Amino acid sequence: MTRATSRPLGETPVAALPHQAAEADLLRRNGAAGGSGDAAPADALRPDSHRLKPSTGHATTARAGRSLLAERAGASAGAFSKIVRDLFRYNREFALGSILAAIVVGMAILSAFSPYSPINIYVVAPDMPPSWEHPFGTNSRGQDVLWQLTYAIRNTLVFGFAVAILSRIISLVVGLLAGYKGGLTDRVLMSINDTFIVIPLFPLLILFYFVMRDYMTWALLALVMACLGWAYDARLIRSLMMSLKTREFTRTSVFSGMTTREIVLREHLPYVLPIVFSTTLNNINWSIGLEVTLSVLGFTDINTPTVGTMIFWANQHSAMVSGVWWWFVFPTFFITLTFIGLFLLAVSMNEYIDPRSRLSRMGGTA
Repeated sequence: MTRATSRPLGETPVAALPHQAAEADLLRRNGAAGGSGDAAPADALRPDSHRLKPSTGHATTARAGRSLLAERAGASAGAFSKIVRDLFRYNREFALGSILAAIVVGMAILSAFSPYSPINIYVVAPDMPPSWEHPFGTNSRGQDVLWQLTYAIRNTLVFGFAVAILSRIISLVVGLLAGYKGGLTDRVLMSINDTFIVIPLFPLLILFYFVMRDYMTWALLALVMACLGWAYDARLIRSLMMSLKTREFTRTSVFSGMTTREIVLREHLPYVLPIVFSTTLNNINWSIGLEVTLSVLGFTDINTPTVGTMIFWANQHSAMVSGVWWWFVFPTFFITLTFIGLFLLAVSMNEYIDPRSRLSRMGGTA
């Protein structure tokens, strides 16, 4: 009969930690590989005996890890393509929004083939109506409206994406930390968040322009707008994190010894990313609309070609009164396509994230 291990009364057995079990298993393998049935040396079983000789197990583990990452990447790509196919098949808003966004992006790509510099003026005959030679006509500054519009759309889209990405980073950091940590951290971060929510952005941006008029650049405006446009989405991410914190897998992660960074990035972030993607589209629309408004009023760098600055120069030359309608009609048309396309994509993504809406579109019952 085997002798039971004695322990104090009331003490429960504690399972070996994962790293200790792995070390013991590695020692047994090394002993078996040596060809002897002797037990491992006593000093190799001490807690500080991490100076183990390299073995083939490390290489095998590394290869297994790389293959697992490759499998996960392939599975993620396959899942993403399936989601896109489902959205195109069952969601007309997503299909229409994708087509409109593709048209706008195609116009931006054409800027790489422009024969004219966007800052040069009087390179063509001014005030020419649309024709085969100039499909969108020319403006009073002697610029081809088509090629000028390609640069304007490119810069406008880059501006919107820059603001959205920077503000998403801020909202993610604040929302994830406030929602998971709670307590004093949550109260401090949400106090700062609520302060940015109640700040009137448009008057503040106008004041910022008059203060920084001599130093105003396109990149500086994008940075300021990113620092002002994260608060609403940070509160949304926080509410989701507060729900995820109470789930069973979060408790399991804590008991397994994962750090806060590992839990937030590995376990919670995948649940947050769909909402982040949807809010990113809304934030792009918001930033582009605000930039166009400021540019039309002349409160930005008017020398950088954007859709807003094109309309600004059209107003400066009284294009509506002088009959040069194509100078402001085409920029307005394409910026409207941009707004509609991004809005439809954001709405379709919101519906796809909601399981009830997704089931109803696919013919199921909620």
